[in-house]
Amino acid sequence: METTRAHKWVVDDPISSHYKIVRVPEGRRDFLLQRQDAYQAGIAFVGPDPCETMRSVPWPLLAENLGFLFPYIITNFKNPVLMLCRIAYAHTHRNLCCKRRAGEWALETLGERWRPMIEAALALYSEGTADNTGLSPVLQEFEEYCAGYIGSLQPDRGILC
Repeated sequence: METTRAHKWVVDDPISSHYKIVRVPEGRRDFLLQRQDAYQAGIAFVGPDPCETMRSVPWPLLAENLGFLFPYIITNFKNPVLMLCRIAYAHTHRNLCCKRRAGEWALETLGERWRPMIEAALALYSEGTADNTGLSPVLQEFEEYCAGYIGSLQPDRGILC
């Protein structure tokens, strides 16, 4: 499989042996993240199981997509604390998981300082309530911490934000 950048990706066509180009829809920086979610969860939108019709998103492209999203987490996502946990989890394990699992992992992994914020985010998420109260100093610090954590896993790539 040939990979270039996350905004242009050449993949095998599941129906024939030809290649086709999949482009990120305009304004959708989370395209590959959603595609991988569907693949891993086995969600069939219409037709057969996604695992039968498409391949898993290669980690380098998924990581690049997460990097594109990182600066927009606080301002554009309903659950920025859990999304930051999810991105940290993904870089640690080179795989995605759900927000709840990422939050539980972060409670065990990211340190006591962040425990109250992550626990509050998990509680709100369980209620179906968004935890995004806007830009705050503690949320910015958590974003910086997550960027540093991810950077420490990938010393050659540096910090995301």
